[in-house]
This record gives sequence, structure tokens and C-alpha cells, in this order.
Amino acid sequence: MSNSITGAEVFEAGTWNGLTFTDDDLDGIVSSFNALKLAGRIPLKFGHMGEDARDGSPALGWVTKLYREGSKLMADIADIPDVVYKAIGKKLYKFVSIELLKNVKANTGFIPWVLDAVALLGATAPAVGTLKELEALTMARGSGLQGEACVTFSRDDGRQTQPNHRSDNHMAEDNTNAIKELSQQVAELSRRTVQLEEENSALKREKSDFSQTKQRLTDLQKQVEKDKVDARRKAIIDQLETAVKAEDILPAARERFIKVYKVQDDEVVVTITAEDVKEFIKENPNPKPKRAQKREIFTLRDPNADVPEGMAPDAEALMRARALLTSQGKHTFTHEELLNAAKTVLSSRPELAQAWKDLAEPKAA
Repeated sequence: MSNSITGAEVFEAGTWNGLTFTDDDLDGIVSSFNALKLAGRIPLKFGHMGEDARDGSPALGWVTKLYREGSKLMADIADIPDVVYKAIGKKLYKFVSIELLKNVKANTGFIPWVLDAVALLGATAPAVGTLKELEALTMARGSGLQGEACVTFSRDDGRQTQPNHRSDNHMAEDNTNAIKELSQQVAELSRRTVQLEEENSALKREKSDFSQTKQRLTDLQKQVEKDKVDARRKAIIDQLETAVKAEDILPAARERFIKVYKVQDDEVVVTITAEDVKEFIKENPNPKPKRAQKREIFTLRDPNADVPEGMAPDAEALMRARALLTSQGKHTFTHEELLNAAKTVLSSRPELAQAWKDLAEPKAA
């Protein structure tokens, strides 16, 4: 978790370590901070000689805003790790002190003073002794700037002006066990933060994959349900269409069923059964079907069997003649064979012969 401090007093107008700063100088430091867009690039570090985030060490915080209130230079500092924030609250670090770059080259001119870092001070008191203690407020070398010197403001070490580089690999001012422990804790916290960010990214990817799988499953379920509805609707319409073609119902009855039973409604159609359709067809028959009348074809296999009542004598004689030939094992025969078979039938049936003769001879007027 990160914390922030608002309104930290980091510097004041006056003469410090032989250098005099006016309110105008403070305004110039603020102006250069804003003009060079240094917000979020000026680090909070352990002591003036300590390494900071620009040397590969974990960041203790970043200056997000610089401004003047009266004769004091104020700073807002964000992204302070818990362990550092708690150390400030316990007065392990009571003050801050700034580091300034002098005569920074910019385009064709030079900027007199540019903020380079803010240092946490514990045992070492700041040169500017009028600054408010930090614990009352506990509720960046990436700039690429080059100046002729880096000026620090510690009260008692006599080394206020240092070359503009950080070649020391130790913290000469605050080389205590507490600082080392805090540095280790901050490094571990940073490592853990990176690990948590990676785990969070992995979880987000898994969540995204799960969401995509869930969406595909939902889409598949919707498609299956749609196919089920479409199949039920088709079966109903096919059943009605078959009844229309068979002239069991009129086309108008089919359309009435579709409308009344709401066949086009997806939620309703799945509740309609084949029995519902059969019952409707039964209750709404075609009043005048145009079915072709079927002709019953009579065949005779036994020449002595009865024939339908009212059959014409010539038709009966011909049918019995065919049956006679068939009974003799003949399935194809000539006209002469058929004529001889008819004579045999007539000779054995005098009544039929007389009826055939009466039909052939016209009656006298």
C-alpha cells in the first residue's frame, strides 16, 4: 500500500551554508519544476548520500507538486511505502532536506536552481532548521538534467556541495542499522509489489479466458435452444401441410391454427404437441374435399363364381371366358382362344346365352 504526505516543508528563504535564497529564488525553483515537468520524477531517498530509485534502489516516494507558501518551499509527496510512512510517524525520520542542481543548462541558457531530490533525515538535522517536523503530516533522477554542482543542505557535515553524480555505494550520513533494515524492507516490499502485479495480471487473463469460455457456452446453449424451437415449429407446420394436401383441412384452417396457437412465438411453440394438431384437424374438417372417386375393379378367378348384380351379359360372358382360360393355366391368349372360351361359357349357361342373345338382337318395334 502507498501513502502520501501533503504540505511538507522542504526549504525556506534565507542564508544556508553560505548560500542566500530569496522568495524569488524559491519561485524560480517552483517554475523550473513545473517547466521541466518534474512531477513524479523527483525521488524521496534515505539521506543526502544514499542511493535512490534512479540508481536502481526502490523508490521511497515521488514529489508530485512543488509550491511556495510565504517564505517556505512546500512539497506534496506520493507513493510512500507503508514501512517508510510508519517510520516517519514514529519519528525515526523527522525532517526532509532538498538537493538542488546549480546552473542547469537548458537550451541556450542556464537555470539557476533545479530540484534534484528530497532526502529523509534522521540523526542528521537539516541545514534549514526552521522546517516543520514530518511526523505531524502523517495522517527524481530520471529527469536527465545536468548542472555544475549538486547542493545539499545538512547542518553539520561540512559537505554541502557535491559533484553532480552519485558514485558512493553507501550512505555516509545515515549509516545505521535502522536505515539498512528499512532499505531491506522497502526492497522486499517492491519485490512483492512486482510479484503481486504479475499475479494480478495472470488472474485477469484467467478471468478473461473464463469469461470468453462462459460466453461461448452461453452462445452454444442459445443456439441449441433455437434449433429446438425451429424443429418443433417445422414439425407442426409440416403436419398441417400434410393435412392440407390430403384435403383433410382447408389452407385457411392451417393459417388459423398458426395464428391462434401462436406457432411463430418461440416460447409458445414448444408447448404445442402433435396431439394438439391432430385434434384441431379432426375438429376442423374440409367440408367439401375434392378427392377423386376410387373405381372398384372386379376380377373373377373361378368361371363359375358369382358376379356383381346388374353386370351386362356381354361383360359377364367375357369375364367368365377369361377366368376359364386362366383356370386352365393360360395367362396370355389369342382372340380366337377367348372367343372359343366364351362359346363354352354360353353353352353351359343357357340363361346367360339368352340374355346375351337378347342384348345382341334389337327388339322389334
